[in-house]
Amino acid sequence: KIKFLSFFLIFIDIMKSKFQNYMDSLDAIASGKNRITHIMRAAHVNCSVLKKMLYIAVERKEVEEKNGTYTLTEKGLAFANELKSYNEFSKRVDLSLSDKDEKK
Repeated sequence: KIKFLSFFLIFIDIMKSKFQNYMDSLDAIASGKNRITHIMRAAHVNCSVLKKMLYIAVERKEVEEKNGTYTLTEKGLAFANELKSYNEFSKRVDLSLSDKDEKK
């Protein structure tokens, strides 16, 4: 049971990291960073990871690519806003859980 719990917590941490990278990349594009190097620097993501994320985002029609320039679509902008809302909510939940732990 302990090994499974450890694996599960590591998995959650990895997924949270990927989620954060994706969100940071969409935020960078939304803020006007539209070339790979600019997005990499703004999102603090390496090139190979960013290219994979951009491929997925283009396939999902959240980002458009034209001549090496990336822009958010309406769908991508809506998704980025949803990710921000979720991220803010999860931070509040984490804070409220840690507050309860500190009171014990």
